[in-house]
Amino acid sequence: MEELGLFIRIGLSTLFLSAGFSKWNKMFHHQLTVEQYRILPKRLVPFFARAEVWLEILVGIGLLFGLTYAAFGAGILLLMYSIAITVNLLRGRNHISCGCGGMAGDHMLSWWLVARNLFLLCGALYAASYGAAQFSLEVYFTSQTVEKTFSVYAIWKVISCYAILLVLIFVNEMVQLRKQIKNLLHTN
Repeated sequence: MEELGLFIRIGLSTLFLSAGFSKWNKMFHHQLTVEQYRILPKRLVPFFARAEVWLEILVGIGLLFGLTYAAFGAGILLLMYSIAITVNLLRGRNHISCGCGGMAGDHMLSWWLVARNLFLLCGALYAASYGAAQFSLEVYFTSQTVEKTFSVYAIWKVISCYAILLVLIFVNEMVQLRKQIKNLLHTN
């Protein structure tokens, strides 16, 4: 249970950090995407877009270091994204980009994205319950089990989680590349 919670925590951390930094690097584009959702008044879009990026980065850092509040923050953000996508899908607006960014990629709005976000929300709740025991600053400051929290075994688990994530990211990139090549060959 702890290992799965750690894996989910590291995965969500990587997802939020990559999305946050991707949006930060393309802030103008991110603001346009937020504006296209047509949920907020235009004057609030720049403030919201910046605040959202900072929240994603803070949640990613918090998850990395095993802070329970960060898992709940991830859940709240994922629920917010799911609601925004659902509102636009119900309006018939599936032609806009999700604005996910980072390793989540950019996709057109779809019910699949809502399902994905709700699945990730369940993962965030699981990580909040079971993912904070190892390699966690929260446990480090609240218990006497420093050896268990930052042991060689715990560090090895974190490295293993990142290795698995890298393989999954590589496989996803290869699938996307294959689709692009297939589309290119069909257009010629």
